[in-house]
Amino acid sequence: MQEKQLLVYNYCMQQKPWLILISFMAIWLFSPLGCGTVEEATTTTSSTTTTSTSSTVSTTSTTSTISSTSTTTTTTSTTTTTISGSWTVVGQAGISGSNIAVSAPLILVSSEGTPVVAIVDKVSLSGTPELSVMYYTDDWHYFGDRGITVEANFIGQFSMALTIDRPLLVFAATNPSHIVKAYIWDKYSTPSSWVAWPNLNGGTNPSPDVVLSSDTAYCVESFVNNQVKVEYTAEPPSAWQTFGNTISTTGTAEECALSIDGGGKPFILFSADNETHVMVYSSGTWSELTSPGDLSPYPSLFATNDIPYIAFIDSSDNNKIKVKYYFSGDWHTLGSGAVSSGSGFSPVIKFYNSTAYVAFVDGDNNSKITVKRLVNNSWQLVGSAGFSPYGVDQSLAESRVLSLAVSSESLAYVAFMENDSTKNRITVMKFISN
Repeated sequence: MQEKQLLVYNYCMQQKPWLILISFMAIWLFSPLGCGTVEEATTTTSSTTTTSTSSTVSTTSTTSTISSTSTTTTTTSTTTTTISGSWTVVGQAGISGSNIAVSAPLILVSSEGTPVVAIVDKVSLSGTPELSVMYYTDDWHYFGDRGITVEANFIGQFSMALTIDRPLLVFAATNPSHIVKAYIWDKYSTPSSWVAWPNLNGGTNPSPDVVLSSDTAYCVESFVNNQVKVEYTAEPPSAWQTFGNTISTTGTAEECALSIDGGGKPFILFSADNETHVMVYSSGTWSELTSPGDLSPYPSLFATNDIPYIAFIDSSDNNKIKVKYYFSGDWHTLGSGAVSSGSGFSPVIKFYNSTAYVAFVDGDNNSKITVKRLVNNSWQLVGSAGFSPYGVDQSLAESRVLSLAVSSESLAYVAFMENDSTKNRITVMKFISN
């Protein structure tokens, strides 16, 4: 094709100049039109500027194109049903040894490529749940000692972000009541240790979710009296301040999630009164988007290119895993159909560049873990289906049991709570493409 284009151009340059226009038209007609986009829509991306002393948002409009597909990684075919590669256990299965996992893990990857996992476990069935953070180099190691929250007021709801490769944790507590606590790993102190940040306010079931944007931490949580708040602080931390307006709900809010796209635009999701609510922040105010319906339990939110995406269980279609995205005032299905071939639960969606990845518990594969990504508008396997050593306890079907992190087109991690027939345990696995 490049030779044809060059011949056309050289011929025109040797003949009449007005033929140059024709040559460019020929080049355009014979050229590939991008990376195989099936659904494209022009939208406006807003960039958000936030300081630690004001919640004022300034926006700059730019035009971007959202694509629901990406090019395939194989070299032998234009499409494929499987992204070639393998999943392997990182370290050992059951990263905290003989302890019993009692809550889903959260996995992130540092800027240096180190997997960091927050876990909740206890040393016995009657023990106290303890929140710990681990990282992997040659083996799994704790940040500090096991059990950051040895006090009995930890109630199992937590979130984690990384700031300059230091984990920041927020978690729900019952003493004092209606509170969310925050801790950060201070690697610069001697010795390194966990340091408390100011507490956040919260409700009886706050369901906190924290993210970092630049040097500012944002946390969404349900609040007393049927309210939802987003609060923020910068480092060094001062008291958390309300970001935008307080949101009133028709019932107790649960399953709160927060995502900030690459342009700094925040979106939140929460469930209340049998409805999933998605809101966007603009000009100092949270505004609700058209409702996607009831997507409980535990839909997963990710925002990119000014667009929110939700991975969820479709109870109206045999509990299959699907993804919706919001554009032009309505919700649309991402891809050509369901992500899963059969039933599934606990879906998690992430993006790497413009490619969507979804991890879920696969009902067609003994409740083991499966990961897919969108290629040419089709959901295709990343490695093999049901790759985890054991399945997930079906009694946890209405819980969050896994986490996903994508580091590159050829590297991804999952952390999940599986049942090896004797106890629940946290296992981390890594995918490397061929």
